[in-house]
Amino acid sequence: MINETWTGWQLSDFKQNNTSWIRHDNTTDTNYIYINIPKNASSWMKNNFGGWFYNFRTKQFNQTVLPETDPEIKSILQNSNPPVYIIILRDPIDRWLSGAAQVFFECPPEDPEFFMNYSDNLIFNTIVFDEHTLPQTMFLKNVDLSQVVWFDCTDNLTDQLVAWSQGKFNINPKPASNYAENVYKISKLNVPQRLDNIPLRVNWIDNSSNWTMMQCIDALKHRLFSNPEHVKKLKEFYKDDYVLRESIKFYGTR
Repeated sequence: MINETWTGWQLSDFKQNNTSWIRHDNTTDTNYIYINIPKNASSWMKNNFGGWFYNFRTKQFNQTVLPETDPEIKSILQNSNPPVYIIILRDPIDRWLSGAAQVFFECPPEDPEFFMNYSDNLIFNTIVFDEHTLPQTMFLKNVDLSQVVWFDCTDNLTDQLVAWSQGKFNINPKPASNYAENVYKISKLNVPQRLDNIPLRVNWIDNSSNWTMMQCIDALKHRLFSNPEHVKKLKEFYKDDYVLRESIKFYGTR
């Protein structure tokens, strides 16, 4: 049975994300604030960036801090220079595929709400299924975009973060692909069921186990690129994300 109605998370459910982490660089007397955007290597980045859990909009710490005993907290509070934001952006379609897969993969194939029972019309008209598929620009309201170090969420992200952090915090992160604490990590080493010459209908689904996220991504990608109108809808919906990407210079690029 083809499902034509999305009854889950709605765009109106979004509450402005204030999640960020703050660190201080004594050399330049600069506060750096990493702003979390879901599905942009966020679990990996917030672990490796370190620092203090912080609400960059209210300028309040979201954890107990003791400036009288911690010199970094004291430096953060006393700093009067404008902060510099650290933001990771991702290709909008790549992020949508990953975000939608995270929403869908925990639903077992025998469930009527399994995403392969959703029509193309439902998927590519709804587009946003939770915060993981929201436009990235929605997380950046009230951010001074002239005070940002931009990173692109690509295979070079680890190397770029290491290079940028030298002389500041000297971050030595594990490669994102090896980050075991991220339960939503999508491994390209998992070989998904190939979709070539397989009808995209519920009767070919293996009902014995849930799909992996990689299998969900491959199925969504197959459906997305099988119709240019689907791609057009996504690009139009995420047009502000594309405009932002075109307007900025990523760290490590000329």
